[in-house]
Amino acid sequence: MWYNGFLDLSAWQLVAVTLLMTHVTIIAVTVYLHRYSAHRSLELNAGLKHFFRFWLWLTTAQNTREWTAIHRKHHAKCETVDDPHSPVIKGLSTVLRTGAELYRAEAENPETLLALVHAQGEVERLSEREQLLSSMLVSVNAVLWAIDWETRRVLYVSPAYERVFGRSASLLLADHREWRNSIHPEDLDYAEHSLARVLEQGAVEDREYRIITANGQIRWLSDKCYINQQVEPGEPVIVVGMAEDITEKKQLELELHRLATTDVLTQSSNRRHFFECANQAFDTACAQGAPLAFLLLDIDDFKDVNDTYGHLEGDQVLRRIAESGRGVLRRGDLFGRIGGEEFAAVLPGCAPEMALQVAERLGKEIQALSFSYEGQAFSVTISQGLANLSEADSTLDSLFARADAAMYEAKRLGKNRVIAG
Repeated sequence: MWYNGFLDLSAWQLVAVTLLMTHVTIIAVTVYLHRYSAHRSLELNAGLKHFFRFWLWLTTAQNTREWTAIHRKHHAKCETVDDPHSPVIKGLSTVLRTGAELYRAEAENPETLLALVHAQGEVERLSEREQLLSSMLVSVNAVLWAIDWETRRVLYVSPAYERVFGRSASLLLADHREWRNSIHPEDLDYAEHSLARVLEQGAVEDREYRIITANGQIRWLSDKCYINQQVEPGEPVIVVGMAEDITEKKQLELELHRLATTDVLTQSSNRRHFFECANQAFDTACAQGAPLAFLLLDIDDFKDVNDTYGHLEGDQVLRRIAESGRGVLRRGDLFGRIGGEEFAAVLPGCAPEMALQVAERLGKEIQALSFSYEGQAFSVTISQGLANLSEADSTLDSLFARADAAMYEAKRLGKNRVIAG
């Protein structure tokens, strides 16, 4: 097959050689890189160069005919070949011959076989890990993201983005403002400022904010982010993070908070929560020198209602009075049930004259309520005690005590009235 350092082939063998030389060349290059980086390098490198030249040259029909003609010269056993393509042919021959020699020499080398088996095993393990990571990213209910801080270009976002945000990931990758547009307006400033703190702190833990999905649904996210460590100076600052959907957790927290702070029967604030909020309002009013009114009200003759119409009807009276109280009071006022038939209200920023008007209107609203039991109609009234914040009130307790005394005075004077104390 070899003659004068050249490959001697007839034309019909051309296709077989073309297919074979690719496989042999890959083997030769692999073995060369593994074992012969400093051995036969010049010869093999030159051969590889000529081989690739030959590969491109052979792609036309005209060159194929020239290849056949050259082989005829070889077949005639010419001592020299003056054809300009003879270096190409010799390069191919060198690659095939050198590759075959290296392959034969290394085929029985245990180290080479072990290295090839080890490399194949590493490739398989990496492939398995990649598949595992891909499946985890698809199944996890958290959005992994990375952004170039200087250019604000989103570099990566995990598949969960479309599931959690209900928006196209391609739009976010094209424009980082898509993330900003999805944040609830009330949480936008917090979300942006807390993200900017990552440059100062290196990491920001547990940012919680709301987003609005494409279909208008509100979701809660817990977002953790940090700066990816720069390997070389001058590298771009990459901020990476993980946003977890905590909507169900937040809903559960809100429900637990509601149960802990709300009177089950009337859905008003319970005694503990009412006085917590009332003390905060008292401290704020004292610090700002603002007016504050405390209103205490009690249902007149409520025991008679329970005894005459039953406790179920008495519960209905309590619920209707609570609804009236919430309806009459302003937004920002506090209202709660603090005892059996006793309710209280705190009116921040309400001057004495206005507080008295609110109390009188509330009394009229409740008196106008109509109840019925087995065809018998009845109504109820309330007695109210009103106390306005003064310099003598050092604590909320003193304000409450004055309102309580005024309420009992209203009872003593005939009920169904407001007394300011």
